[in-house]
Amino acid sequence: MKQILFTLGVIIASSLNSYATLPEDLNEEYGQVVFSANDPEYEWTQIDTKQIKVSFTSQSLQFESKDDTGVAYSVAELPISVEDTPEFIFGFNLKGFRPSDNRVFGMIFDYQDIRNYKAIAISKKTYQYYVVKDGVTATVKSGPVKFKGDSFKLIMRRENGGIEFQLNGIEVCKLRKISLTSSFFGVFISGKGTAEMPDFIMYVPEQEDTEVSTSNT
Repeated sequence: MKQILFTLGVIIASSLNSYATLPEDLNEEYGQVVFSANDPEYEWTQIDTKQIKVSFTSQSLQFESKDDTGVAYSVAELPISVEDTPEFIFGFNLKGFRPSDNRVFGMIFDYQDIRNYKAIAISKKTYQYYVVKDGVTATVKSGPVKFKGDSFKLIMRRENGGIEFQLNGIEVCKLRKISLTSSFFGVFISGKGTAEMPDFIMYVPEQEDTEVSTSNT
């Protein structure tokens, strides 16, 4: 636990990125893509320690970090074969958390274990994309980010070998040619505070089957 509390808590920032918009309603363009956080088909991890608590209450997954060094997180294995699926969308809706310079939220992906994963973190004015390998954190990309309020839709869009992140419909950053090997995805908050995730977003386009006909004549 101490290891992930340390590695997830690192936030650095620098350069500006351009903005782009996603469709306002993903359901309308892609079909049914929103799933309840307590859908029994998906098992989100729950944790209860002196520093953090992650548990289900009512219809949402609740996150609580009890001090400034706590990182409350949850991961789940999703039915996305990341190595064989060139296009997919994963995201989540998070409510009730107000980022600051020391309070951040974000997405975990390509999660192997607490010493090996990738993540994007959002603070009050900046984002950071970083990789943790064998417990060592390396910042890959960072820069300013804009948003208002305390309700967030953070989306990862995998396409053409790269990844695009959008926050409330505005592009945060693009990553080119990034390899993925794990179907575990997650959500976290860092710094003293609470948040709730009522649902998450997942979309994998249907693959067209190519019929191969063989006949003996």
